[in-house]
Amino acid sequence: MKAVQVLVGALLLASLGGASWAMLQKVPGFQPSWQVVSVHDGDTIKVRQGNRVEKIRFACLDAPELSQPLGQASRNHLKRLIEEAGDRVTLKILDTDRYGRKVAEVYTTRPQRLLQEAQIQAGMAYVYHRYLRSCPDAVQIKRAEAIARQTKAGVWKDSSSIKPWNYRHQK
Repeated sequence: MKAVQVLVGALLLASLGGASWAMLQKVPGFQPSWQVVSVHDGDTIKVRQGNRVEKIRFACLDAPELSQPLGQASRNHLKRLIEEAGDRVTLKILDTDRYGRKVAEVYTTRPQRLLQEAQIQAGMAYVYHRYLRSCPDAVQIKRAEAIARQTKAGVWKDSSSIKPWNYRHQK
């Protein structure tokens, strides 16, 4: 039910176009001001809020594994984006995955940005179509991938790149 509330709230925000930060803070699941403790790869971070520590899996995207081409570049790009924001993020938690990680849309406030969109538009991750239906900002994220494809950014430079979900399946 909580995921449905988050989705409905996000759809409402998306329909308003350019929704304000204050409105976003009222969406169920939205949790402001987490300190980023570490960046594991291009789609997983560890955050702290007071004594609470959570491992966060980015919703809506899949970044190359660290052992894949661009895997380390993807992680470094995400690190840079987070460092530019003073190592602070806000979360829109959508679910918990089978490994106990919180699945969330992740934002920075300074500059104000959806990190999934930034990673995908830079070609540092793919839209994870398998889980896209549960992503409140799916339209924005798909638009970012269209730009990355058009400009042949990152993973889109080489048409023979193996998508991370296929790479993991081959192992």
